[in-house]
Amino acid sequence: MLARWVYDLTTGNPSAIQKLLQQWIAQKKLVFDELQQRWTWDQVLNEMQDERISQTMDLYEEGLHRLDEQTQHLLTVASLCGMRFHSIIVSKACGITHSEVLVLLESAEREGIIYRDDEEVIGDEQGRDYLFMHTQLQSVLYKQLVGSYEQWHYKLGSIYMNRGASTLPKDVEQVTYHWNRCLDQITTEEQRILAKYNTQMCVLKNKQRKFLKAKIYGETAIHLMERLGEPISSRYHCYSERRQPFYICLPGSHWILRAICIFRIVLIIKSVKWMQLQETSARLSGQGPACFPGITFQLCGPKSEILKE
Repeated sequence: MLARWVYDLTTGNPSAIQKLLQQWIAQKKLVFDELQQRWTWDQVLNEMQDERISQTMDLYEEGLHRLDEQTQHLLTVASLCGMRFHSIIVSKACGITHSEVLVLLESAEREGIIYRDDEEVIGDEQGRDYLFMHTQLQSVLYKQLVGSYEQWHYKLGSIYMNRGASTLPKDVEQVTYHWNRCLDQITTEEQRILAKYNTQMCVLKNKQRKFLKAKIYGETAIHLMERLGEPISSRYHCYSERRQPFYICLPGSHWILRAICIFRIVLIIKSVKWMQLQETSARLSGQGPACFPGITFQLCGPKSEILKE
């Protein structure tokens, strides 16, 4: 929001941006909160920003209402993909030809609702990438699908899946994005696939240093594995990947929070080991295997001693 407003005021001029931000900082309108480790702006600035956004949104909504119903529905479905969407995916989701979709999107482009992100691409066989002009516009369109989010996200995820998500990393991310929003809609086999994809995305986002996203993917993978009854050994990789964001993304000055998070990591690792021991005990309790007929296996000793071992 703030970045968009700065751009509107300065038209993207680097020198103007620098002077504007320096002025706001000097006037205490833009302040860095040391505790939250984030920039904050005062209520006056918020009110000015809200007024400007409201005026801008009025213009966008006027252009949206000038479009026919089919184009509005097309854009509503496109909003499920986020700020960026692809013409071929929207075509398959809406069940109309790609050529028709391009004509409808062209009218939305003339109204300033969307814009193309691939002007240099020649030909339409591979489809076109589009972006909404404003995040608020995409949000307004998305809210029109209240009550049918899961069905649409499942449909879009299935489209990406059928495109060959197993060989296209971008499609894996899209399948994960959509199916994570409709966990109650997918089948058991699809849950297994999604758990695998979430694990892959968790590893990828950690490598890209996008730790909060990695944490979300890791937790979703663990949730799916628990739902499927997967053994703790299968979930251990996600636990080990998920532990990283607890401390890496924290500011260097907050050493107390670092210590707390490292302590949490140790507890997670110990709990994983204890759960593995419990599973082993459950498998070995009762009659032993064929090579030890008549022998009963049981883990003995206090938990602390077992963990120490």
